[in-house]
Amino acid sequence: MKSRILSLKSLSNEHKNQLLDIFDNVVDLEPLKKVLLSPRVSLRNNHIIITSQNAIPFLKKNYDSQLVSCYCVGINTSSLLQENGYNVVVTHHNAKELAHHICAHYHNTKFDYLTSPHRRNELPDTLTDNKISYNEIYVYDTIMVKKSFSCTFDVVLCYSPRGVYAFAKANSTNTSTAICIGETTATAARNFFKTVIVAEEPSVTHVIKTVLKTYKND
Repeated sequence: MKSRILSLKSLSNEHKNQLLDIFDNVVDLEPLKKVLLSPRVSLRNNHIIITSQNAIPFLKKNYDSQLVSCYCVGINTSSLLQENGYNVVVTHHNAKELAHHICAHYHNTKFDYLTSPHRRNELPDTLTDNKISYNEIYVYDTIMVKKSFSCTFDVVLCYSPRGVYAFAKANSTNTSTAICIGETTATAARNFFKTVIVAEEPSVTHVIKTVLKTYKND
């Protein structure tokens, strides 16, 4: 049985209890601090690209839910948008898939892309290469919280590339296995962890399910 597991995201009591069935010690933390921005830009379009839940507060403050359509990444982001009354046209597991879908089906549509200065390049590069019109707006930022631990962890649960970098800069990863929410995060984790496992679906619940499936019978 593995003894210590770290989640680079705060976990619900239900998820913690599931992990405590097979681990002696469960620790969670938020390696990224969210900062909301107030950009002074014109909001041009009613078709909105959202790749993170962090953009939703800006959306709610600046866009009428009855007038816009959302194109997003992640099941949880999609669910939260719908809970707030927004129409979600399409949801994909990652930004690259979403970009290709937009290029294939919405070539003449103009978008506002709500994102952060640290966003990855796949989506904007793909849109630009395919001459999709979009207005990129930085509406939030994330600051790394570099917390070091005196102990090592057997398993680290990872949810974003920047979360991986924040942890790896302050801690040893030599003895840890990383279980990642998706392939984009796994790509970052492979720079630091010898063993990287990707959840079948990009959600916290599926990350936990992957842990249980991998270690339940150890």
